[in-house]
Amino acid sequence: MQPLSTSSADNFPELLARLDVIIWKSDLSRQFTFVSAGAETILGFPLQQWIGDPTFWKSHIHPEDRERVTQECQKAIDDGRDCKLVYRMLSAEGRAVWLNETASLVRDESRTPRQLFGLAIDITDRKLKEQSFQEQQLRYEQMAENIQELFWMTEASTQKALYVNAAFEAITGYSQQSVLESPLSYQQIIHPDDRAGVLESANVAQQSGKFEKQFRIVRADGSLRWVSVRGFPVRDENGNIYRFAGVLEDVTARLQAESTLRESEDRYRDLVEHSHDLLCTHDLQGRILSCNPAPARLLGYSVEEMLGMPMTQLLAPEVRELFGAYLDRIQRDGSAEGLMVLMTRTGERRYWYYRNTLRSEGVPEPIVRGMAHDVTERMRAEKALRQSEERLRVAVKNSHVMVSTQNRNLQYTWIYNPMLAWAGQDCLDKTDEELLHPEDAYRLKAIKQWVLDTGTGSRSGFQITSNGREYYLDLTVEPMIDSTGSVVGITCASTDITELHDKAERLQLLLEINSALISKLELPDLLPVLSSCIHRLFKQDFLSMSVCQTTQTMITNYPLDTASSTRLMSLEVEVPIAASLSARALQSGQIELFRPAEIGGNTSEFLTHTSEPLKSVACIPIETSRGRLATLNLGSNQENAFSAADFYLMQQLGAIVSAAMNNADAFAALRRLRDRLKHEKTYLERELRSGISDQIIGESPALKEVWTQVEAVSQVDSTVIIYGENGVGKEAFARAIHRMSDRGERTFIKFNCAAISKERLDRELFGVEDEESGSERAVPGRLELADNSTLFLEQVSELTPEVQQKLLRVLEEQQFERAGGRSPIPINFRLIVSSTKRLQELISEGAFRSDLFSKLSVFPLQIPPLRERREDIPLLAQHFVRVYATRINKEIPDIPSETLEALAEWHWPGNVRELENFIERCVILTQGRELEAPLWELHNTQGQPLTDVLARAEREHIVRALQQSDGTIAGPRGAAARLGLKPATLRSRIQRLGIPPKGAPDLPS
Repeated sequence: MQPLSTSSADNFPELLARLDVIIWKSDLSRQFTFVSAGAETILGFPLQQWIGDPTFWKSHIHPEDRERVTQECQKAIDDGRDCKLVYRMLSAEGRAVWLNETASLVRDESRTPRQLFGLAIDITDRKLKEQSFQEQQLRYEQMAENIQELFWMTEASTQKALYVNAAFEAITGYSQQSVLESPLSYQQIIHPDDRAGVLESANVAQQSGKFEKQFRIVRADGSLRWVSVRGFPVRDENGNIYRFAGVLEDVTARLQAESTLRESEDRYRDLVEHSHDLLCTHDLQGRILSCNPAPARLLGYSVEEMLGMPMTQLLAPEVRELFGAYLDRIQRDGSAEGLMVLMTRTGERRYWYYRNTLRSEGVPEPIVRGMAHDVTERMRAEKALRQSEERLRVAVKNSHVMVSTQNRNLQYTWIYNPMLAWAGQDCLDKTDEELLHPEDAYRLKAIKQWVLDTGTGSRSGFQITSNGREYYLDLTVEPMIDSTGSVVGITCASTDITELHDKAERLQLLLEINSALISKLELPDLLPVLSSCIHRLFKQDFLSMSVCQTTQTMITNYPLDTASSTRLMSLEVEVPIAASLSARALQSGQIELFRPAEIGGNTSEFLTHTSEPLKSVACIPIETSRGRLATLNLGSNQENAFSAADFYLMQQLGAIVSAAMNNADAFAALRRLRDRLKHEKTYLERELRSGISDQIIGESPALKEVWTQVEAVSQVDSTVIIYGENGVGKEAFARAIHRMSDRGERTFIKFNCAAISKERLDRELFGVEDEESGSERAVPGRLELADNSTLFLEQVSELTPEVQQKLLRVLEEQQFERAGGRSPIPINFRLIVSSTKRLQELISEGAFRSDLFSKLSVFPLQIPPLRERREDIPLLAQHFVRVYATRINKEIPDIPSETLEALAEWHWPGNVRELENFIERCVILTQGRELEAPLWELHNTQGQPLTDVLARAEREHIVRALQQSDGTIAGPRGAAARLGLKPATLRSRIQRLGIPPKGAPDLPS
């Protein structure tokens, strides 16, 4: 750097004063005369402090760098040269800031140094990254040296060891230094019987790049150990393998454990086979995968019969619908327990208590491990006990508040003011399981255990039965915390809030609400009534509905009151499910009550439209049938606003609102379905009338002869049977007969007998009627839809003998019965049938009724194939060109004469349908105004289906392109480029057409 003059140095700092760097000027003792604004930005000291303090710079250098920096700076001044320094300074907050500083001497006219001029840049981020990288590299080195597995690296060509970590000595007993001094000595450690195989695998790995082996080694003390080695290649910049690195693990203990496990399998198998409990596994569809003999014997089945059996087949009918919820719960939580009711082969009900867990690791598909114990006798005894207690129950009366404490084992340690028969001083040191009914104790323990585990209080309504008496309790459970902050027990406050008269009045109100809500079939009408009813039931200051679609992660909260119910969708508030109080009610499926501490973090969900903070919130889950989850949310400005009686009413209200909303949804869906069916019917009828399939084109004598017969039979109601090959247009002639008849204004009904399974033919043709509801819920068949119209049966030869008999009876009596029906229905219809088979041949084979044939063959009609009316082919071709050109917005007015001649010469095994498909393809391929037809596909192919001809032509075309290419498929001059196709598309066609390797020599296998 060239020295600066005094005049230039005076102006230069002013030019750079606003840069985000520190620009400074000082005398030779580093007393600053100028500092740029960047000094205050970077280090936080006011500019006046820099200039006013002659010791400022030196005193704020980091103590570890101070001596080095001052010495280097002074030496540079003494030598008369610039000084470049990298050091740390302490900011105003005490933070170390790394600076990269360059200081230059400023000389006067006599070349004597007078001042210092410098520039300092903040490089703290870069230095921190460098330190992080160094620390990370050190950690990797320490990790390699301290892991228990042996980490190794060898030269690929010579197999010499380049590196082993310290675990080498722990596993082999030889020192780490020994193998580094003698790089091939590790091979002598391999057991002699395994050495050749290991070295051979290492040689193979040089080509494949994969090395994995399990073998024995001989330690320095002579003992044998089993090891597992996994290696991976290290490649150079050219992709060549020049080193191998990997991990060696001592697996001796694991193999010994596997051997021990195999030895103990027989003992465990014997235990399972002779256990009286159920031990089984089933998949997530409920099919039994394995089972021990005990449940099979008890239920009256063999083990072989139970394998693969759906578990729902074993469940009692009344609990089968709960099986789906059980599968959902075990997939969500990983475990499930409870009671299940099974049916033996003889119909006896057995009760089993199960504890099942989900296994997802180590198996191809998740399975459920099941363990269950037969508790039938215990359940029967408990039922008898409950019946006895019911007879002894005394009248319910008000009671006082009971307060109690329990330790971490949930044993009672103190009870004040006992109110129930079981809550006396003799309850001390006992648990709820010893005092209450098992079901009550189980639910009560779950609440208290949750408080113990989380350290969070809980308040909920609780129902309990004691000495034949039912209590509804307002149960508050709070954790007891010692001086160290540990939860050492719980405090419970139970208040009897049973008020039968108030409950009766509210239940009556619930009945009135139910009638009012169920009668509203429109959602806009339902919401105001719902708001008004809830205000009659409860005293709340806030009411809303939270809705969550099952596929979303957000809950939308809508204010719901008399004023805003008509604009429900305009004041919504969205909150994430994880931050929503409503989500807890949705997940548990039960009403959840929240206190101020729990509400405080969810202000956006409930308090947006309230003037005062809520201190009590109740979330009521609502079950809907349209893939939605919803809750009704009641809020109050008072603490503990909702009692246990309110809790019971909320449960009833939730069920009523669910039914009302489902009714409204069902009514809306029904109305939409009705309107949709109306439009679909209009559309389908229009499409049927405008379709090209019922147009008959041609002037040939053979066609004119058939048309004369059609005109004659259309004026009467006689049954017509139409014969002809596939694709000749049998349906078009049937539609023509219908259109020209007196029934032509009605909908033409067709039914393909070959397109429906034989099991469904009867129901589809004649309809089905529910045995309980009768005709009110009947589903009409095609025959009933053809009343006063025409029914066209395609492929009548495919009718089953039972349906043939019913159809004969309909033709004779002009009435029919639905499947499951009990009363005949009169019918007036005209029948037209078609068949590609000669029914006389089927009669001789016993596959068709001769009496039905007599009814159907009143007027037989034979449709000639296209090869017998070749003069019609040009007319048909021109017609199809016009139709398909119009569909894709093309103008193709001309068809070359050679094309028409070639079409007329083709024998058309697929008749008119084949011709139509060929013309459609030609229209798609045509680029100009003249039809472009691949006539070579029709050349010398008499007697072959067109599809075979096209496939052969395409195969030859692709092989020719492969031979003319540069020997590749995907290259720039490959076969795909010559054909204008994507390489993947060309490969797919080569595989589909079965082109052999000799036709595509470069095609990869």
